[in-house]
Amino acid sequence: MGLTNNLAEIETDFIVLGYTKNEEWEKFIVGEDYEAFLLTKKENKN
Repeated sequence: MGLTNNLAEIETDFIVLGYTKNEEWEKFIVGEDYEAFLLTKKENKN
């Protein structure tokens, strides 16, 4: 999947969460099955 292939680069700017079958958001784990994904932009702390 494209998300997994580019995860290191994506995580430099975004927090990546996965929505589980138990209807909970959790930090994205490679190899887990998710119903949906949520990316939120990290705050820039300059």
